[in-house]
Order: sequence, then structure tokens, then C-alpha cells
Amino acid sequence: MRLCSLILQLILAGNTFANCKIRTSSNNLAAGQSDILSEVLGALPRCPQNVFQLKDVLASDGLDITPSMVANRGRHNPRFGSFSFFEVATGRSTTMGIDIQPSHLYFGHFTHTSKGVVDLDQTPARGKLMVELIAWDFTKQMYNFYELIGTSSGGVWFYRGDSRDAYADNRLLHLQPNPGRPVFGRNMRCSACHSSGGPIMKELKAPHNDWWTRERPLPFGGNRISDKVNEWLEVVVGASEFSDAVKAGIDLLNQSAAMQRFKRQLSLPEQLRPLFCTTEINLVSDIKPLGGMEGDINVPSEYFVNPILLANGGQPIFVAKADYLAATKQLNFQFPEIKRADADHAWLAPVKGFSDLATIKNLVISGVVDQEFVADVLAVDMRNPMFSKDRCDLLRQIPKAESVDWLEQFTKNLKKENSLSAVQLLENLQNPERTVDYHRSQAQVLLELVAASLPNQLTQRLIELDQKRISVFSSEISMNPLGQILEPGFRVIFPVRN
Repeated sequence: MRLCSLILQLILAGNTFANCKIRTSSNNLAAGQSDILSEVLGALPRCPQNVFQLKDVLASDGLDITPSMVANRGRHNPRFGSFSFFEVATGRSTTMGIDIQPSHLYFGHFTHTSKGVVDLDQTPARGKLMVELIAWDFTKQMYNFYELIGTSSGGVWFYRGDSRDAYADNRLLHLQPNPGRPVFGRNMRCSACHSSGGPIMKELKAPHNDWWTRERPLPFGGNRISDKVNEWLEVVVGASEFSDAVKAGIDLLNQSAAMQRFKRQLSLPEQLRPLFCTTEINLVSDIKPLGGMEGDINVPSEYFVNPILLANGGQPIFVAKADYLAATKQLNFQFPEIKRADADHAWLAPVKGFSDLATIKNLVISGVVDQEFVADVLAVDMRNPMFSKDRCDLLRQIPKAESVDWLEQFTKNLKKENSLSAVQLLENLQNPERTVDYHRSQAQVLLELVAASLPNQLTQRLIELDQKRISVFSSEISMNPLGQILEPGFRVIFPVRN
């Protein structure tokens, strides 16, 4: 520890009369934050200028850093050397005197290639995002969002906002006065992806397509690896560990009393938005890597039905791998930039996000709605669990203010609405036979029908899959001018039809 502290002093030596200052987006001094980054940096004579110095600072505070890694342009396209590291910290903080858990700090940074060598991309070009970071504020009981931005000669740390700002920026999501010209707040760039105010990981569920795993480390093609990247690779962990940390962070935010109080101050449509609509997505796929002609493709059941309606998680849905490969060839699927028809795992599909599902469950726990109301809503357009315009449009009929008779007013609004979805939801709400068990039995029937018909409808189902992938880019969740959840241009995720 003494050697590490000495190294840190040498790194940060220089402008010792001025402490490290974190700025706001309006270039004022950030104040009032009580997270591990703010506390540790505030005690330094000079801010860390890159991710190397950041990690040294955290290590000197007693923390262990655990990196995970994803291939930005697909596992089978390493030639550009484009990877991202996402890291968490754990240990006893000397500065704060508390134990830091994996859900308390996340930060990400990127690689590039230079003369055939994959290296960490920490050149401080002016305006360049060098590090993005999320830290749990122990006083506010929510997350703070930070960025390290290049200045050409170094880097400046910016505090961009907190979990509440993510909600503020997305206040009109799926509730736009003019859906053709959606409006978003501009408090922080992070709101475009982190709409629920917490950490995210698109490939949250195994097999974590395109992520480094212990069983299948990522390839680097013909590129060499820099000494610094090699240091990271010696301690990199599997994607499942980062996934666990992200889910713990989502749960931490959902369980925060302060965050719950904040949400209850929102309009009722804002609170119920994740139930009627989709605000965050995840990606699911066949569990095994795609290769060879033998075996079956296991299609995730949550692609077809919302998992909340599946009492036992749903039944496996299989299709012969040979038939799947033949159909993708017939439809002329092509993974961008490489000569490959598909992603690393078959049937890579967008689904309703873990955060949305967790929020829905929390709505029940907190007493905003009950399980029967949830099932009644999710049963509308059940065949479209992710992006259902019919179900999402019904959100506009929810009274703005939460009151003892809001459900009665909602029912009256549905009676005035001239749509099949409104009629269906009204029947679900008023028919005593349409219980949670009833909707779950209907979901099971639907899943069984899908499983029985999939082999004969494979081509049509793959066309639908392609359309649902495209729908993520065209959805309102991807219309924020500050960014998109699938990061087009930076990430390459799906095969496309040529």
C-alpha cells in the first residue's frame, strides 16, 4: 500500500495548490455529491487524467478493480480492435470508511488499434469521452453520472446529473404531445440509454453474446495486444459477474426509499410507463454458440411472451439448426463488415428490459397496482411483449394524478376509447374470470402454439425477428438526439437482410 501511495503521489504531482475539481455541464464546480468518486477525487491535489490514473487512485483507496469486456463490432470481427472494458470496484474505502460493493461504482472505457496493436484509447483529444462512470450516492440514495472528457492536453471530470435527471429527460417518453416530433430533456447524455436512472447491460442474460467469458475468451484476430491491455486481460472476469453487478445496481435503485419517494411524485402515467410500454431493452439468444449443422436452436420464450406471464419460466422452444441456417441463407442474412450470416449466437433478439420488469414488480410491492392489474395490461396484444403500439397507446388514458379513484377514472376513459385494445383491457379489468391464473394459462397456450408451429413458419418468424430488430432503432426509445441504446456506428450487434 505504501508503494502504491508513493506511485500515486508521483502521478498526481504538479499543481499541488489546487484540489481536484469536478465540473458541472455548465462548467460550474460540482458540489454536494456523496459517492466514492467524488469523495476520493476531492481529496486529491490533482484529478486523474485518464483511466490508468483513475484505477491507481481507486487502488490506493483500498479498492479492487474487476474488468469485464465486450467486442463492440461482434465477436467474429476483431480486426478493428474495438472493445469496451466495463469495471466495478469492491473493498474497504479508506477515504469514506465504508465497504464498497459491486453495485456502488461502474466505469467504462474503450480500445482502438494503432499499427495493428490493440491498445486502450486514452489519448485526450478535445471533447473526447475517455471514461464514463456511474457511482452510488450514499446520501441521495441514487446514482450519479460522470464523464472524463479530453481537453487535448489532459482530461476534465464532469458531473452530468443523477437518476432523477434520467427521468426528467425522458418525462415525455411514449407520452409526447406530438409523437412525430418527440421532445427529450438535455440534462445529460446518459439519459438516452440509462432511462431508468441506473446501470445497464444489454446482454444481461447468458450467454452474454459478444462478451468475454471464461469458457470463450474474445479473439483479437491478427492484431497484437499492448502491454496495458494484456494487464487487463490477466484479471478480466466473465460477463456473468458484471451482469450480477448490474442487476444488483438495478435492485439497489428500485429498493431505495428516496428513489421511491421521487417516483411517487411523478405523474401516474410516468410511473406506469414500463408496464404499458418499453423503456429499456435487453438482448437474448440461443444459449450455445452458432456453429456446425447439428443440434437444435433454443429460442428464448421471453421473445414471444412477457416472462411475468410465464408461471414457470416458459417451455423450451426448439428449431433444427440445419433448418435455421438454411432459412437465414434463403433470406440473405449478413452480419455487417464480415462474411458471416449471423451473430455469434442464433436468434439474437431484443426483449423487454430487466429494468422494466423489475420496475413492474416494484409497482406491485409498493402498492401502486396489484398483480391482477399487471396481468390484465400485459395480456393486451400478448403476442407483442416488447413493442406493442396498441398497449402503449393505452398509457395516455391513465389519469395524470394518483388518487383513490384513479382506476375508476381509467375505466371510464377506456370506455370512451374506440380501439380493440381498449375493449380488451376493459374486459380484462371487469371480467372476474380473467384472473392472473387465467392470463398465465393463455400465455402458456400461446407459447405451445408457437412451439408447435415454429418449424413450419420459420421463414416468416425470421422475417418478423428482423423487423423487431429494426424496430428498436425506429422506436421512440432510440430518438433521443444525444444517443441510442444500441449505439449505432459504435456497436454492431445484429445481422441484417441484404
